Amino acid sequence: MSAADDVEAGVTEAVLDVAPLLRALETPQRVHLPDQDGLRAQAVLDAAARALALPAPVVTPSAEGHTAAELIIGRRLHRSDPGSADPGTTARAAESSRRRPFLVKSSDGSVLNCYTAGPEQASAVVLVTACGMPAGLLDRWIGHLSREHRVVTWESRALFPDPDNRWDDEGFDERGQDLAAQADDVVSVLAALALEDAHVVGLCGGAAVALLAAGLSPRIGSLSLWHGDYELGPDAAKTTHQHDMQTLLVQAGRSRERARGLHRVFRRPSTLAALRDDLAHHLYYPYATAELLYRYGRLNGAIMTTDCRPFLAGVTQPTLVVTSPEDTTAHPDGSRHVAAALPDGWLTEMPHGDHLAAFDASDELLDVATDFIGEVHR
Repeated sequence: MSAADDVEAGVTEAVLDVAPLLRALETPQRVHLPDQDGLRAQAVLDAAARALALPAPVVTPSAEGHTAAELIIGRRLHRSDPGSADPGTTARAAESSRRRPFLVKSSDGSVLNCYTAGPEQASAVVLVTACGMPAGLLDRWIGHLSREHRVVTWESRALFPDPDNRWDDEGFDERGQDLAAQADDVVSVLAALALEDAHVVGLCGGAAVALLAAGLSPRIGSLSLWHGDYELGPDAAKTTHQHDMQTLLVQAGRSRERARGLHRVFRRPSTLAALRDDLAHHLYYPYATAELLYRYGRLNGAIMTTDCRPFLAGVTQPTLVVTSPEDTTAHPDGSRHVAAALPDGWLTEMPHGDHLAAFDASDELLDVATDFIGEVHR
């Protein structure tokens, strides 16, 4: 690949990273790309957006008046330098890189955007990510594990449109929103793909979802739980972040009117101060619109407030539980308690790593994951 091709590939990757936001937000979104050829950048972004069936952002001469979402989109696109790319080459790169999910229906009719990678006949690894996070946040996990495994993941029910940008709006308030419904999504995906003896990776709140699913499905052979966010009553300490998030989500999920009021705060540029710049386009997604915030409040609020203790003893599969004393988002005491309470739980405390280390997926962390999978599926 030439240096020029590298630029077009980088632009394509950046547009794919912000694609969930472009689909969810009102169009057009404005972006400021300082010190770049604005006309050429616009042509490049238009070409990539057409190839990916996305609404194109509009390049503006300044960022004055831009919302938090527009600043996040603009910063991610700016790093890829679209002003130096070629529109035709970018369009071809985007067309060949288009991520089109396949759809699985959960038992209550909720439609899930699913993604798979790796050899179809290889042993299965199922990734249950944090509620509301785009699948792109798992790229490091997918890229590494798909070398030897069939890797499957999906995006949270009712929080993402289908491949044709249609939203699963009908019946959200009547369909399941609790932890059990989200665990049933795991069971439904396993059944739809006829996966057996799967290793399930649960990250952040996805760890609680994976735990409940493990007690429901014989298709799950083992688990690993990374920096899990668990409700364990008085048996484990919580961080200030966990307490604050529970309060926010319960409030946001109380009503759409309440979510609209809260969402005004998340439109402000000051929101960016709380987000790591290189991951902001993923982390911001469930706060991007008032409706998403309401649904996120219902779904993730249920994960964060449902007591996990009653079903821990029923999880008999070998389970690796990973945390770090440096995690100030999900208290490591939760992981310690879960590992001790599981019939076949193994605790590993990484010496370093905050909560987002689970998604950064360093080589050291991925080695821990693959070593455990290899050991239990020997």
